[in-house]
Amino acid sequence: MYKRIFWPLTFVALASTGTAMAGTSDEGHWVTTFTGGTDAITHSTLQEHADGGLANLGALDTENADDPATTSLRRLSMHDAFRLGPGLGLELGYMTDSSVEPFVKLEYSQLRGRDENIGELTTQSLSAPAGITSKFDDMHSWALNVGSRYFWNDGGAVRPFVAGFMGADRTQAMRTHLSVNGMADLGEEELLPQQTRFDAGVEGGVNFKLADQADLRLSLGADYVGARRRDTDAFAPLGVNSVKMTEQRWSVPVDLGMNFRF
Repeated sequence: MYKRIFWPLTFVALASTGTAMAGTSDEGHWVTTFTGGTDAITHSTLQEHADGGLANLGALDTENADDPATTSLRRLSMHDAFRLGPGLGLELGYMTDSSVEPFVKLEYSQLRGRDENIGELTTQSLSAPAGITSKFDDMHSWALNVGSRYFWNDGGAVRPFVAGFMGADRTQAMRTHLSVNGMADLGEEELLPQQTRFDAGVEGGVNFKLADQADLRLSLGADYVGARRRDTDAFAPLGVNSVKMTEQRWSVPVDLGMNFRF
């Protein structure tokens, strides 16, 4: 599940081991960290269940244009709509002493859209209900945060830490391509708008010393971002005039990275 591993950085760090400068304390050093990981996708509700109907099929089916139809959309979670995608991070910190590191970090993440059956349309002209398909676009986010990290085991080869941070997250619009199987292509619709939101989080992890100037970092966190909400009319062509959409607030990032002191 947690596949986003930034191996090339590990090889760079290992290659630099022989040339790293000796040092007895991290205090006063700048730290550059490159990370890769993934955010676990929750099963929180994205799309509420909704029912609707059409007085006639109209543009959906010209051969049976006068027939009425009913529509049922099922509840969807974020996990139904998206799967894990790649992401990267770049962080710059400064060791104010050997245990405390204020930092600023820039992160990019992606969720990969799924092709999902989200409901069905029923009409007397069909022997069986027609499935409604929603093909979600990939969704990209950028976050800029400031925070601070505290280390235990000063000077050891294995150094546990905890960190907290806050800042802003810019997430692009959530879009999907809708179709009624064997009947009509409804084109692309926007479900949630592009938005910049407050975000904050905590993380814990371990630094493994590879050389005097390089560490391998493994971390697990919990990130909060203000949820996007909208009553969308994207399904109006199917006779459902308003559907409540709510994006998740919490994510669980797992990251592996390399940091370099200078």
